[in-house]
Amino acid sequence: MRKNTLVVLVILSLYACATNKNEDKVSLEGDWVLIQDTTKIFSGSDVGLRFAGDTISSLGNPVFLPQSPYRLKQDTIFFKDINGAELSYYILNHTPDSLILSRNGHTENYYNRQLEYNPDLELDSTILKTGWCFGECPNFTMVVHQDGTVHFEGFEHTKVVGKKELKMEKESLDKLDSLFKWSYIDHLDTTRNYGAIDGWSTYITFHYNERNTAKVNGTMMEMPFRLSELIAELTNFLQANELI
Repeated sequence: MRKNTLVVLVILSLYACATNKNEDKVSLEGDWVLIQDTTKIFSGSDVGLRFAGDTISSLGNPVFLPQSPYRLKQDTIFFKDINGAELSYYILNHTPDSLILSRNGHTENYYNRQLEYNPDLELDSTILKTGWCFGECPNFTMVVHQDGTVHFEGFEHTKVVGKKELKMEKESLDKLDSLFKWSYIDHLDTTRNYGAIDGWSTYITFHYNERNTAKVNGTMMEMPFRLSELIAELTNFLQANELI
């Protein structure tokens, strides 16, 4: 009888340890968008949190929270600020789609950015234009067609001045299309200018799903975070081909 009781106690102990271990490893992986006043959800740079591997960072603007290692202990997230001081978030609630955190008595509500992914978005063509800034920023127009044809025209402060045609490989096209599916373009406020007075003027136009067009204007560093990776892919392509 005592032997059976001991076995039961051991099993319960192992189960309790496994449960605690699973709680410690609750997954926060991914991007979490901060829910603000819905009339202002697309304004401001402090747009959320990114958990990638064992690091936490600000989603959209690293000024608010540069990348930092974090550790999860039960319902508390511990990490450090840029000066090395330890900070923490207390998890009030966590589901695959939502995350509610508390910090210094202030509650913050987030939703999982996976909800923004739209597999039905199909990118037909993209036009990236850049212009004036306080300095010598490249001034050019770039058009990327669905078949991979790229038309470039450099105007000022570019390595190539004038027109040039080149080809983008399928792998790069597929990546652009994938990033566009994450753009949340149908919900993005395209009536405002995402710019700073001293920034590098940037304009991007998307033709998609055969009949839709969306234009977003601003400056390079202030463009919506949902478009920043896509714009970076375009400018990296130009740099790799020694056009800018």
